Amino acid sequence: AQRIVRRIAAAPSAPAESLREAVSAIVSTTRQLDELIIGFKDFAREQRLDLGEVRLPRLLQEIAALWEAEAVARGIALAVEVSPDVPPIQADAEKIRRVFDNLLRNALEAVDRGPGLVRIATIASTHGNVRIAVEDTGPGVPEGLDVFGLFETTKVAGTGLGLAICKQIVLAHGGGIAFASRLPRGTVFYVDLPSDPLSQRSRPPG
Repeated sequence: AQRIVRRIAAAPSAPAESLREAVSAIVSTTRQLDELIIGFKDFAREQRLDLGEVRLPRLLQEIAALWEAEAVARGIALAVEVSPDVPPIQADAEKIRRVFDNLLRNALEAVDRGPGLVRIATIASTHGNVRIAVEDTGPGVPEGLDVFGLFETTKVAGTGLGLAICKQIVLAHGGGIAFASRLPRGTVFYVDLPSDPLSQRSRPPG
């Protein structure tokens, strides 16, 4: 903004086109700050759950469908391997949607440009949990990076809040989230969700 003021003062009759670069920089920075503030408010706010029956196969298919066009544009194969036999769970549908929306977006951005693969799949449940895997063939997570830590990110324009909020949501459901490296390259995130989060939430984490 100061650059714009100085440029106008120096040449009041200069065409407005000369200000395009400075204005674009302000818009871009403001959007980043807006995302950061909204994300931080979400993280600081207690995760209150509006529980109801959630059919994961349908929810995950819907989320994947929303990212299909983006995957095609990047030349990335998006595979959905969701068993229709996964039983319904008690969860906050919108918050769970946010978790997997974030994980799929991150996976596509990790691969960036094809050829590559992003896969979302349900895995046989154990101990009353349903496990969902989101896998990519990107470069992997740098060693020593706490991906769930506040403001930890490898993205140039990232806020470092997305995965921290995902973890917060999953823990509020009494579940767990973790990741592992894949060989020869890539990352897979695992999300475990209990069928009855109310009975799990009283258990100590970890």
